[in-house]
Amino acid sequence: MCGARKRGSARWVLHLVPAMQRVSYWLMPAGPDRQRLIQIVRELAARFEGPVFDPHLTLYSGPVDSIERVSDLLRKIAGAFRPMTMRTTGVGRSDEFTKTLFIECEGNPALSSISAAIKAGSAGEDYELRPHVSLLYSNVAAAARRHLAREVSAPAMVHFDAVRAVLTGGHPKCRRDVEEWRTLAECRLAVR
Repeated sequence: MCGARKRGSARWVLHLVPAMQRVSYWLMPAGPDRQRLIQIVRELAARFEGPVFDPHLTLYSGPVDSIERVSDLLRKIAGAFRPMTMRTTGVGRSDEFTKTLFIECEGNPALSSISAAIKAGSAGEDYELRPHVSLLYSNVAAAARRHLAREVSAPAMVHFDAVRAVLTGGHPKCRRDVEEWRTLAECRLAVR
């Protein structure tokens, strides 16, 4: 299916959706928080030969049924939710590629509501919301991950002001998988 180019506050990218593609809906950091996090991602990617990606908090990930449905859902969500600020609880690490190093965030009712609304409007796959902002995707040894978790400092709060839909393929396992991600649309959250 093809997405159509639309006018308005969203950026739209035309894509054909191959079978077995997934879409992830991201909450995007705002202003200075975004710039600071992008700088950390770039520095860590250079040190550990990881991909550069836009820092984000994943709200939902599931199969794509149509680009039009994704675009419509993103506009609806952006109009229904306000920008939000998330408290962080520190820097975490794991052996999962997409959670090599990350900022842990506290859940809150607004975050749960936006995630549930996206899930309800999507193709319906179950998704467990684990709020975090990844800083590094790489296959780094456990000792290096422990050191990095102590070295990198997390801001006390991160402000988010937009939602983005990204075509991600399957579950990424390497740099090339991440480099193949494509943004479908991004909308600013409603300011009331």
